Amino acid sequence: IDKLNNSDIDVIIYEPSINQSHFEGYEVINDLESFKSRSEIIICNRLSDELTDVASKIFTRDVYGNN
Repeated sequence: IDKLNNSDIDVIIYEPSINQSHFEGYEVINDLESFKSRSEIIICNRLSDELTDVASKIFTRDVYGNN
């Protein structure tokens, strides 16, 4: 991720349990709807029902939707 600091890529993090506006220099968003609307791609560990409306933006290792 450090290489992204010097690129034209804006990285935002969705994490509702972080009460800071930034983490490791990246913006933290606590509102899922705002995160989804601002994101061009979403990288996640697991798929969840909350992400079905943005499935075309999702990249995940959770190929079968159960891990």
